[in-house]
Amino acid sequence: VRFVDGLLDQELKPLIANYQRLDEWVDKLQTGQANGLTTFFALANHIDLQEQVLLKLDYAGMKSADGRVDTNSQKQILTAIANAKLPFQRLQFVHCESLNNVMLVRLLDNTPGLLELNIRQCDTLNQDALSQITKSVAGKTIKSIIVSHQLNWQRIRGRVSRVKFKALERLDIRDCPQLSELSVEAPKLKQLELSGCDQLQLPKKFR
Repeated sequence: VRFVDGLLDQELKPLIANYQRLDEWVDKLQTGQANGLTTFFALANHIDLQEQVLLKLDYAGMKSADGRVDTNSQKQILTAIANAKLPFQRLQFVHCESLNNVMLVRLLDNTPGLLELNIRQCDTLNQDALSQITKSVAGKTIKSIIVSHQLNWQRIRGRVSRVKFKALERLDIRDCPQLSELSVEAPKLKQLELSGCDQLQLPKKFR
């Protein structure tokens, strides 16, 4: 925090005010309030704030009038993130039914420099997602991937070989009870965490 003549630098005041409204922004996006999405992505020079809001977003909280999950609102947010092409370093998707493999790759193609990706119980995302991530722009820079509660995933591998990550340092896979095969090549990997994957047996040549 910078001070000028003992006073908080004027250009930081709006940013601090916006951080105080972080939960308000999360609520706006989850409840689909009018102009909330447009206004949110129009916040100039507030990348950190936008990233924090998206990290707190639980897509299951988006409900239509009949109480069902509002997949249209989910799609609007995913499309807005992709179109914004903002330099996020972290992205998280929790309970997002509208996130499929094609949309994930589109998102990652438009977030070069992404370092962390967290995916939790996105049922439309199939088991080839990690393999396809490596073909995206961000796939070359991602250092940390956390995958949890992908209940139908049975294998993580490429079509003809291991899934290859050039920069990956941390891989965390949790509560994927059907997962029985993990074939990944990550020469920079420093941390591998596995839990709740009772059928999984690591190959001897895991790197």
